[in-house]
Amino acid sequence: MYIDDAFPIKKSLIKRIKAQYPQDPAGFALKLVGELYSREFLEPHKKTNTNAKIGFDLKIPIRVKELSYIRNTITEVYGALDSKTKSGAEMKISQKFNIKSKDSVAWLKKFNELHKIDREVDKTN
Repeated sequence: MYIDDAFPIKKSLIKRIKAQYPQDPAGFALKLVGELYSREFLEPHKKTNTNAKIGFDLKIPIRVKELSYIRNTITEVYGALDSKTKSGAEMKISQKFNIKSKDSVAWLKKFNELHKIDREVDKTN
């Protein structure tokens, strides 16, 4: 389930989080993602469509447009960031998506099995 009314990101939310993290883009990023998405949403999703380097690649990527909104908001609030600060903010965004539970892993395995079957059916048609 995507939270369509969360995007574009509301100015009041940006202002509130900026007040909490006036000089901390990484903290801002972590809080922003936590405000935009529930834990239930974060568990089965990942930041990008990049393949997993370790383990199973089960998670579903968020929309590219949503990630772009998040990144652009950080840049709007803090201006151009040096590479270390930008990297720190990106790590915090990823960190929010790195949560999982046994239930979410089981659900994702089933989802991916069904998705694989669906793709195979599409190939035969």
